[in-house]
Amino acid sequence: MLKLHLTASLIAFSVLIAISASARQPDHGCYLQTSSGQIINLSSLVCQFDLGNSTQQDTAYLAAIRNLLEDYGEPWMLEMVANNPSAFTAAAREYCEARRSGITQRQFMESRYQQALQSQATASPRNEAEYEQQQRSYQARLMPLSTAISLAPQY
Repeated sequence: MLKLHLTASLIAFSVLIAISASARQPDHGCYLQTSSGQIINLSSLVCQFDLGNSTQQDTAYLAAIRNLLEDYGEPWMLEMVANNPSAFTAAAREYCEARRSGITQRQFMESRYQQALQSQATASPRNEAEYEQQQRSYQARLMPLSTAISLAPQY
């Protein structure tokens, strides 16, 4: 029961971030879907999207994340970006590479969420404080991935 509640909370959290980001900013990438359903990112080939300028892209991407998270009113989220920006940029690169290789957004999201849940599957909170700490730990693990799904295609 606890796992089900936790899983539902995490999915709701990631969907909220994805909806919020997509409502604010359009996806400027160029994609092609083959007849087999594979998604091919054509951004660097057709749209002249500069994938080589990573420092400038990282700075813009991290600024977009901070802008997105400011609306949530959770200081720990902004602290996480400030304390470990490389986790967010690495998640964005991982997401973009997965999409370029034909993995759908849904496949990417489901596999990463399963990994996060399995990594803490043995932890069983004994009280409400431990439960809240565990839930925040899951959110912290998934936040770079959720923001990557929402914002990375634009950067």
